[in-house]
This record gives sequence, C-alpha cells and structure tokens, in this order.
Amino acid sequence: MPAPKLRLNTVLERLWQYISVNFITELPVFRSHDSILIVCDMFSKMLHFITTTGKIIVEGLVKLYKDNT
Repeated sequence: MPAPKLRLNTVLERLWQYISVNFITELPVFRSHDSILIVCDMFSKMLHFITTTGKIIVEGLVKLYKDNT
C-alpha cells in the first residue's frame, strides 16, 4: 500500500488566529474556583490562565474567554 501524499502545514499569519483550549480540573477550591481554563495561541505560544469552576457551561465559557483575553 503506497503512502499518502505529504501536505504542507498551515502557515499561521497573525496572533490568536488559531487557539488551543484546555482545562485543569478538580483542583483544591480557592475563592470558589476549582479549575483553570488555559487558552494557548498556536502562533506565539502565548498562554492565558483563567480561573473558573468545573461546572461551567458553554455560554459561560464564551463569556469568560471574551472577558479575559
């Protein structure tokens, strides 16, 4: 079976064009927060750490991101 053709990686052109979002959950509670939302810019590798709760819903996540970046 022949190998598939190689494709070039996407060249990122500006900051915050592509992001990665991850959670660290089940941390000890501090000021009613028990999780950290991590937003990473794939171009610069700049990170934002945002404290939150593990029970956040999608609408709250969007508001949290917009308010903290």
